[in-house]
Amino acid sequence: MQAKSLLNHYFVGAAHILAAGCALIVCFISSGVCLEPPAPGEIERYRADGTLGNRMAFVHRLKNHRFHPALVGNSLSRLHNIAPGASRAQAAFPYQPGLAPQGAQSIFVLLIEFPGFPGRTDPVVFDRKLFGNGEQSDYPYESLRNFYYRSSYQMLDINGAILGWYRAKFPRFIYSGPFHTLRSVRGIKRLIKEALRSYDGAVDFARFDNDGDGVIDYFCVIWTGPTTGWGSPWWGWCDAEKFFVGRDSFTIDGKRLGVFSWQPERNVREEESAFTPVTIIHETGHALGLPDYYDYDPQQGPDGGVGGLDMMDEGQFDHNAFSKWMLGWLAPQVMIAGSNTITLQPSAEYPAAVALMPAQKPFDPLNEFFLVQYRAASTGNDYRLPASGLLIWHIDARCNENGTDFRFNNSYTEHKLIRLMEADGLEEIETGDGEADAEDFYLPFAGQEFSPYSVPNSTSYSGAPTGITVANMQANNFSETSWGYLAADFSIDITE
Repeated sequence: MQAKSLLNHYFVGAAHILAAGCALIVCFISSGVCLEPPAPGEIERYRADGTLGNRMAFVHRLKNHRFHPALVGNSLSRLHNIAPGASRAQAAFPYQPGLAPQGAQSIFVLLIEFPGFPGRTDPVVFDRKLFGNGEQSDYPYESLRNFYYRSSYQMLDINGAILGWYRAKFPRFIYSGPFHTLRSVRGIKRLIKEALRSYDGAVDFARFDNDGDGVIDYFCVIWTGPTTGWGSPWWGWCDAEKFFVGRDSFTIDGKRLGVFSWQPERNVREEESAFTPVTIIHETGHALGLPDYYDYDPQQGPDGGVGGLDMMDEGQFDHNAFSKWMLGWLAPQVMIAGSNTITLQPSAEYPAAVALMPAQKPFDPLNEFFLVQYRAASTGNDYRLPASGLLIWHIDARCNENGTDFRFNNSYTEHKLIRLMEADGLEEIETGDGEADAEDFYLPFAGQEFSPYSVPNSTSYSGAPTGITVANMQANNFSETSWGYLAADFSIDITE
């Protein structure tokens, strides 16, 4: 049968057949500068005090709400080339977003303290919590290196050096006030260059140009003193578009500066707390080219982001399967028609997911589809997840004509780039408190299904039925802990 041969062709080398976990049946029956997120209520407070316009102007300048064009271009080239008969030439996009998603990558972390705001954390602590094994009590956010080594399935290994503390020549307000202005842009550039010059001759900065293109790929700045709220210079963000220093002629050891992240020494909401790597883990996601998945403006587009179930939403848990696909960390099995049985293990530990793309022959990976993954608490970067079960994502990855950006994002468009299909059908992410909960996971043995007739249903954004049904979910060979089931089998039958 033609459908069977197509499936066999697509599945070659695409996914693992794994031995434990949630079984379900899926049927197609139809022919046809990243930004640390704001606290709850913070946006409304800035709207009331009149500062929201300035803050929004700053976040729009950073463009952290969208995928980096280079990552989209790289992924477009790579994903189209795995489709049989694709006409797109085999070629890599000419540049990286900042940090490459694979291999050993060296970065530096620049510690800056100000008069009146001395650094309170020993540089040795930064080294341990960024490039070492950190504090196990903070697991899975014990260190930057460990988080990304796990998330990438050992493909990305971040190492580096801690520089500092460097004491700034002037008080902090000289470099930037609490709001985004042209003076603040110039002041931050001036501060970074001032600090780097103090290490000229003592540090070989050429080692941080990992790909040899003449640009330091990615570095981090950690500064002291109070934060001034979301959408302001003194907050956690990433200059992924190289607006600040990436367009400057400044060089050190013959290298220009590229993408950098900017974050406070202490937690953005708990300034008396000890340093943890969570903010820098989130901002490094931007350096890789990933966007914020949380909603910037509740008055535009659908609300709620992905309900907090992602490192690029509320700075917690693992990266979702779509992000990992874009970064080349996993290649999901692709279902377009026919029948098959699949087994998934937890995606925090194994590169396993299933993309459901009805009636796409050959399939277009940058189109509208559903993406299924098994997320298990107590595993890897999902250790603190509130539940274990299947997450079903509705993805609309259609691109603009240039192939440099998605048409949709999670803040400003009529529907989201990535939306969680909430298993309980309550739509609390978009119409309630904006938070995902344990009831949003599809659970084994619960009699749940995802179909054209369920709530939520498998209809496309155009209103056309896709014919997708996900049902008969089961768990086999599982173990149980205080967090719940750790593994599940995933079976998919597709007919046309």
